[in-house]
Amino acid sequence: TYQRESPDGANCALDEPHKIVWVMEVLGSALSLPPAHTDVANASLDVYEGWILGTARPAPMNEAPEPFLCTMFRHMSTVFTPALAGDETGRQLALGRRVLALFLRIAHHSVSQSSTEIYSQGTHEVLLRVVLSVADFCLRNIMPSELRAFAVRAFFEVWVVSQWTDESLWSIASKHVRQWLGIQVGSTHTHKQRERKRGTRI
Repeated sequence: TYQRESPDGANCALDEPHKIVWVMEVLGSALSLPPAHTDVANASLDVYEGWILGTARPAPMNEAPEPFLCTMFRHMSTVFTPALAGDETGRQLALGRRVLALFLRIAHHSVSQSSTEIYSQGTHEVLLRVVLSVADFCLRNIMPSELRAFAVRAFFEVWVVSQWTDESLWSIASKHVRQWLGIQVGSTHTHKQRERKRGTRI
């Protein structure tokens, strides 16, 4: 509601960094609300999407974008909670898919000619770490297979697009990937055992 009703006026009012920080605290809290409030979370994502990908950013954000962008990335990751696994309405899962898709759009946007000055090396690193943590969360928790696959794909695509070559982060990522493979093998084995038991009962 804040941005959609009066985007120009709203951004003009955010003429100092501390005002933006205050608004972002509210928006970040909205993203971590229970599944019953996904409409509020989606409205918050609308604002973040406009600020990250759009051109109507508050002036202080253009002057020093890195801390604001990194905070928004972290806020967006709070959508991924155990509640996703028990979402019967599908609304929370749709929110999770939207965030992953937005991470991908951000990654591609960050390397475009018009955005290279906004996205520093530190910003790229935070984006990668956030998407890695989301993928790890989805793999380690009982999430729908579609969401797990999307999360892993998002991480690798963000990595490739950003052309990140830092060895320390790659070492962390490779450890996660090995763990993910172990989780996948274990999950496949458990599924086969269940199928065998069902076949025996029949």
